[in-house]
Amino acid sequence: MTFNSLPFVVFFPIVFLLYWLAGRTGSKSWRLQNLILLCASYTFYAWWDWRYLCLLMGVTVTTYITSLLAARRDHALLWTTVNIAICVLTLVTFKYFNFFSENLQWLFSTFGWNIDWFTLEVLLPVGISFYTFQAIGYSVDVYRREITPERNIAHVALFLAYFPQLVAGPIERAAHLMPQLIRQRKWHYATAVDGARQALWGMFKKVVIADALAVYVDGVMSHPSYYLAHAPGTVVVAMLTFAMVIYCDFSGYCDIARGVSRCLGIDLMQNFRFPLFARNVKQWWQRWNVSLMHWFRSYIYFPLGGSRCSRLRTCINIMIVFLISGLWHGASWTFVLWGVYWGVISVVGRFLPKRRLSIASPYNGIPSMIALSTLSWVFFRSPNIVDMVAILPLSLVSLSLLALGGEIAVWTWHKLNHRLTMNLTIVSALMAVAIIIACTIFNTTAAIAAILRWLPWVWGAVMLVVEWRARHLTHGLQQVPRSAALRLVCYMAIILLILTSTAQPTAFIYFQF
Repeated sequence: MTFNSLPFVVFFPIVFLLYWLAGRTGSKSWRLQNLILLCASYTFYAWWDWRYLCLLMGVTVTTYITSLLAARRDHALLWTTVNIAICVLTLVTFKYFNFFSENLQWLFSTFGWNIDWFTLEVLLPVGISFYTFQAIGYSVDVYRREITPERNIAHVALFLAYFPQLVAGPIERAAHLMPQLIRQRKWHYATAVDGARQALWGMFKKVVIADALAVYVDGVMSHPSYYLAHAPGTVVVAMLTFAMVIYCDFSGYCDIARGVSRCLGIDLMQNFRFPLFARNVKQWWQRWNVSLMHWFRSYIYFPLGGSRCSRLRTCINIMIVFLISGLWHGASWTFVLWGVYWGVISVVGRFLPKRRLSIASPYNGIPSMIALSTLSWVFFRSPNIVDMVAILPLSLVSLSLLALGGEIAVWTWHKLNHRLTMNLTIVSALMAVAIIIACTIFNTTAAIAAILRWLPWVWGAVMLVVEWRARHLTHGLQQVPRSAALRLVCYMAIILLILTSTAQPTAFIYFQF
C-alpha cells in the first residue's frame, strides 16, 4: 500500500476514525489506540506481501528479547551484538547476498578460478533498510543506558512498525518516538489541520511534480547511450530533472508521513529541512535525509572517533560513513561510488579554508550546491557503471557552467536589491503567456501538448517559490493566506491538480531501499 493509492485513501480515514473514537474510552485509552495502530501498521505492510510481515515480526521479537537481556548488564555487549548481527544478517541476505556473490564470482574468475556460486531469487522486502536500522538503534540505546527497554512487546512492535514511517523513514530514535506511544494522546484541532495541510503539500510534490517529471527521466535514462550520441544536452536536462524528481518524491513522502502522523497526534522528526537552499556541504547533510545522517553519526561516526582525532583519521571516518551510506542505498557499484563522491566532497569541504568574499551575497553557494548534488545523482540514477562513466564528463562541464552562471545571477540579484531580477521575472512571465496564447491561436493541439509537457516544470517552479518563502518553517503550506476564502481556493486548486494529474502513479523512490 502506498500513500498515493486508492486503498490508502480508504484505509486512513477508517484508521483515523477508529483511533480517535478509541481515544474517548478513558484514561488508558492510549492502549487501545496503540492496538489499533499496530493492527493498521501490520495491515499496511502486509498489503505488499504478507510473507515479509513474518520477517518484520521476527526482527521485533529478537530486538525485544535481546534488549531485555542486555538491560540486566550481564553480558550486555554480547546480547546487543547478537541483535545487531541478526539485523545485519537479515539485511545482507535479502539485499546484498546476490551483489556479494556475483562480485566474488567475478573476482575469482579473474584468477582463473571458476567457482559455482549461487544467487537468491527473492524480492527485496519493502523498507527493510529502515526498520532494521531502527531496531539496531533501539538495541544500542538500551546498551548505552540512554533508554529503558520496554517490557511490553506491543510497544516495541509499534515502534518498529508504525505505518507512516515504516517503509521509507524517517528512521526514528526510541528516545523521541517511544514516549509519544506510551502516553495519553489528546485531539488538537490546529495540529490535525496543519498535519492534513502538510500531507496535502507532500502529495502535490509527489503526484503533480515527481511522477510527471519521472516519465521524461525514465525515457532518457532507459537509452542514455543513444541520447549521448544524438542529443547530449538531453541527458544533462534529464539529470537536472531527476534532481527535482528525487527531491519532490522523497521530501513529498516525508511530508505525507509527518502530516498523517500529526493527524494521529504523534510527531515524527523532520527529515527534510529545505536542502535545496543549502549553501555548503555541511548544511546539505544537515537538511537532506536528516534521520539517516543522525543514525550514521550516532552509531558509526562517533564510535569511530568522529572528529576528535587526527585529521587523517577524521577523513577516514567520514569516508567510512559515506561508503556505508552509499551501500545502504543500493546493492550496486554506482551507489558505492555515490558514497565515495560525497565522502570526497565532504572531506574537501571540511578542510578548505573557510573564507567568505566581501562581495558575496547571503545566497551565494546555493547554485553551487544544487550543481554538486545534481552531479551526485549521475551516480545514483545511471543504470550501470558504463553509462555513468559516459554521462559524467558532460554533466560535470555543464553543471559547472550552470553553477558559475547561477552564482553570478545570485550576486547580481542581491546587489541590485532584487529590482532588476523582479522586472526580468515579470517580463519573462508575460512573454511566456504571450507565446502560449500565440501557439494556441495557430495550432491548438500542439499548444496543448506543449503546455502539458512543460506544466510539471511550472509547478516545480511554484513549489520552489513556496518553499523558499517557508524555508524557516517546517513545510511549504504553513505560510497560507489569512483569508479563509483564499485558503479554500488554494487547497481546492491543489486537490484538483492531484486528481487530474495524467502521470501514472508510481511507488516512492526510497521504497527500494
